[in-house]
Formats: sequence, structure tokens, C-alpha cells
Amino acid sequence: MSSTTHAITLSAGALVRRCRYRRAAMLLASIVLLPVCAAGTAQGDVWSDYRQAAETRIATWEARRPGILVSGAYMVDLRTDEVILDVRSQDMLITASNMKLFTGAFALAKLGPSFAFTTKVYLVGNDIVVIGDGDPTIGCEDLSAAAGETVYTELDRWADAIKTQALPQFTGNLLLCSRFDLSGFHHPNKSNTTNPAWYSAPVDALNFHDNYYDVTFTVVGDTVTPNLVPASSFMQVINQLTRASPSSWTLRSASDESTVTLSGRVPSSTTSASWVSGNHPAMLLGRTLADRIVLAGVPFTGAIQMVQFGDLDLSGAQLLYQRDTALADSMKRMNKRSLNMAANCHFLRAGDGTWAGSQALITTSMLDDYTLDPSGFNIIEGSGLFETCRAKPRVFVDLLTQMTEHPDGNILVESLPISGVDGTLQEQGRYPEAEYRQRVLGKTGTVGSASCLSGYILDAETAEPVVAFSILCNRTEWFSGYTWWNYARAMQDDIAKMLVDTVDALSDDEPPTITAWYSAGDHARGVGEALLEIPDDGSFCEPRSSGISRLIVQFSEALD
Repeated sequence: MSSTTHAITLSAGALVRRCRYRRAAMLLASIVLLPVCAAGTAQGDVWSDYRQAAETRIATWEARRPGILVSGAYMVDLRTDEVILDVRSQDMLITASNMKLFTGAFALAKLGPSFAFTTKVYLVGNDIVVIGDGDPTIGCEDLSAAAGETVYTELDRWADAIKTQALPQFTGNLLLCSRFDLSGFHHPNKSNTTNPAWYSAPVDALNFHDNYYDVTFTVVGDTVTPNLVPASSFMQVINQLTRASPSSWTLRSASDESTVTLSGRVPSSTTSASWVSGNHPAMLLGRTLADRIVLAGVPFTGAIQMVQFGDLDLSGAQLLYQRDTALADSMKRMNKRSLNMAANCHFLRAGDGTWAGSQALITTSMLDDYTLDPSGFNIIEGSGLFETCRAKPRVFVDLLTQMTEHPDGNILVESLPISGVDGTLQEQGRYPEAEYRQRVLGKTGTVGSASCLSGYILDAETAEPVVAFSILCNRTEWFSGYTWWNYARAMQDDIAKMLVDTVDALSDDEPPTITAWYSAGDHARGVGEALLEIPDDGSFCEPRSSGISRLIVQFSEALD
């Protein structure tokens, strides 16, 4: 054996007496089989140890809170298809925002990898018409900040296009057109449509600033002044706030965002914004755009109105501006921040623009495009906000596995939060240790009765997914003290960290790989031994009269 080439010389002997005009594939296959089988046995032992340890650990976590934490887990080694862990993987459990994995797969199947959400601004007669088809990224605060812009920058581009291309013809109204056909901006199953929480924001085909208000307060003396983003001179702010303790205030906007009323108690100035959802996404965008048009120096005194797409005649329209948002970018918006309104934008756009129709279509897509177990999921809408959204852990892993094999699956895979880097995994402070940074690629999920994590374990060197997993935790009752969400997350992270450690242990124990094959033969006239490389597929004809007499197998590292 050579320590520099890591090669082994084998005598063909009785295996191949003379292969001058034969393929060497059978010989090569017989030699390479031994290390592959040995590696498989060792890996199986390691996974068996992990399985026993993980099952015990999950049972221990559950035993500490009996009757409260119920978990289902399923894991598969993507390199061998071996099932690593199976704990109640066939139970139908509340998915929370893990439902967005189905939504992303639905969008990928029906819209395609090259799809882009398109928003268009037209001059039609003497009116400005804005037509949207569901872009969830316009005016988002974090995306704007990352681009070195404000939340108003995109609308300022529209206003500038109107100023430079639509004057003096534009003397009419600002018309807003949604390509969705919604009876309401919330799913019909949502009982409290006035819930002001940001995660419960409404959705439409025209959206702005995630369809909610950022609210801070300036307190001087006894006067409390609310500061709203977005702000518009076309929205009247009714201030009923008083300076008092403790803090308790509400924001309510009109159904057309024409008025915003704040009432209650505020004790002091604030710099950290509170997020309160609006009621009408398109009108929130429209009223903000109207203000930016006026600030751009365009005289606008018309109305801000909704218009049905079927009522528009665009035959003589002039396109002033077009915004395109790639599916890969919008899907990152949906999954990294786990934004419910973004999920339903994908759900409705990939569907037929209605709640009921899109629900039927996503169900069909999961069966036809991904051949998922029809009894393994119940999809109500795109975000997983409702506790009737349920699935089996096994089905999530099936879908995640398919994404690693799908020609465009990287769009969904790369949209997931990365441990220690971004998204909800970073926001929730999970996997802070250096050894787990960039090792977990996972979709989080939290609702009242569920905390979930599904995704991948990444290889330390290649950053490629090597394990697909799903851990769904549901609760049966509340308990005080350490909140059950944090308890469930701690259990998920414990199991996932064990998984990373085991993957690394396997990588350390991986056998050498074969890097090259050579047929060695002697040449006359003083040439001596010469090596002829054999292709990986084993197809090779030995031109020398001796045939294959010595086979040299080169490995990636020295062998004992």
C-alpha cells in the first residue's frame, strides 16, 4: 500500500484470466461491495443506539408533564432511506405553521419555479388603476431595511412613475383591483375577525406592510401622541389616549381604513413598536399610495375606490409601473418569518383565488403532485392558524424527502429558517451553541395547542440535508410557570441536537471512498509498468496482451 496514493494492488488471478475484450464491471462491483456492506452495518448500529436514546428522552420529557405534552416524531436518513425514529408518526396532530410546508409545495407545483407575483400600475383614461395578484412583500419593514430603504420606497417609485408618465391626463380616481375573489379577508372559519394581532392580519391580492400598523407613542406632559406606520393624510387618526398606568390601549381601524381610532392608557413614550392588524389590505395600500402621490407633487383630489377586475377595460391602458416578486423570495417571506398572511397569499394564488376552491385544489395537489397519504393531512387554509389543520409526522417527512429530490425543491428547502442565522429559529433563540449553528434547517410552528418543528439536519461539511425529520407536540391542558411552548421547544431541540451529534459521529466513522481504478500492466522496450484508468461505470477494454492482471484501487485515505 502506498501512503501517498492510498492504493491497493489486487491480482485478478482466477477472477479474470483474460479481459482484453471484456468489460471489467463485474470485477469492480465484486470488490467495492465489501466496504459498502461494512459501512451499512456500522451505520445501522449507530442509528439503533440513537433510536433507543431518543425514544427514552421523549418519554422522559412527556413524563415530566403527564397528560399535557403529546408528541409525534418521525425521521429518515436521506442517504439510505433508513427510518431513524418513529414515535406515534401516524397520529393526526395539530400542525401550527408547519402547515406552510404544504402551502409551499402547493405553490411550487401549481405556479412553477419561475413564477413571480406581479403588481401593475396603469393609467386608464384619467384614472390610476393598481392591479395585484397576491404579492406579500410590498412595504415590509424588515425587507425594506435590509435593502436600505423605507417602507414607503416602493410606493414612491409608483408615485414617481405616475408623476413622470401620467400627467396631465391623471385627474380622476385611484382604483384598486384585487385578482382574488374573496367573501372576506379572513378565512370563514375564523371566529374573531377583529383580532388585532399581527399574526391574524387579513389577506388580499393587494397587500402593504404585512397589513398591519406599527404603533409607538410620544408622551409629553399629559399629552400622548400616537405614531403610526404606515401613515397617510388620507387616514384620519382619532386620538382618545390618556397618560396613565398601567398601559392598556387599543387600535381600531374602519372597514375601509379611512379612520384609525386609538383609545386607552399609555404611561410613557415607547420606541419599540407594537403591531396591530388593519381591516382592509387593499385600502391600506391605496390610502398610503395616495399620500405618497401627493408628496411627490401630483395634484390628487379624487376618490380611492375598489374596482372589480371584470369591470376594467384595459384595451387602451398605459402601463406605468410593474413590480415582480420571485416565488423564491416570497416563499422565504412566508417561511423564515412564518407570516400567516404571506402563506395565504400563496395558498390563494396557487389556488383559484377563493378560500373553498383553494382548499380543494391544495388537497388534490398533495395527492396528485406528491402522492401523499390521503389520510395523513387535513388542510383548511395556508397558514396553519386553525387547530383543525392536522397532519401525521410521517407525511411531513415524506414531503420533505421529496423536496430534496424535486428538480426545483431547493426553492422550498432554502426558504426555511437556519439555526443561528435567521428566521424564527434565530428569533426564538434556538440552537445558540456554535456546534449547532447552520445545522438545523427547520419550519417552526406555534398555536395555542401546538408547538412543532419539521425540517432537515445539514451535513457539517457540505451543508446538504442528510436527515429529514418532523416533531409535532400538542398539549391537552395549560400549566403554569415554564410555559408549555418553551417546554415543547426545549424537547424538540434536545432531540434535534442529539440528531446532529449522531450525524457527526457517523461522519467521523465513514469508511474511505474509492477515488479511482487502474489496470496495471507491463510494457516492453523499457517502458515498464503503466496504469490505464478505468471509468466509474466499469466499461473498459484492456489493450495489452496480458489482459487485466493487476487492478489498482485508489482510496480517499490510507487503509489499515
